[in-house]
Amino acid sequence: MPCRKPLKCDEHYCKKSCHSGPCDICKVEVPIVCRCGSSKLMVECWTLFTDKPPIYTCDKPCKKKLRCKVHNCGTLCCAKTKAEHLCLKVCGKPLSCGLHQCSDFCHIGSCEKCRIVLT
Repeated sequence: MPCRKPLKCDEHYCKKSCHSGPCDICKVEVPIVCRCGSSKLMVECWTLFTDKPPIYTCDKPCKKKLRCKVHNCGTLCCAKTKAEHLCLKVCGKPLSCGLHQCSDFCHIGSCEKCRIVLT
């Protein structure tokens, strides 16, 4: 008769013949989803119940627009929310003074007025 005791994962049962002592680790293949949710990988169930369960990251680049609505994210297997998609590039557009460039992070809309005071 099969053992049928629940394994440590509490989702699968021991398939060995009835035995004494502890059951083996759970070797049932289960899917894990990558951080961005676009891909799956099969792993042995027991790996999910260790001190450091596997984190799967795929090779798909994020195509979401950053909050500046100009640049794309491009991070591989991105798990950022829409609010976290900040653009960290410097704007660099010419300011109304015609002498300086905007030093703020890339943004939507007009740049602020030049803050540099010439003496």
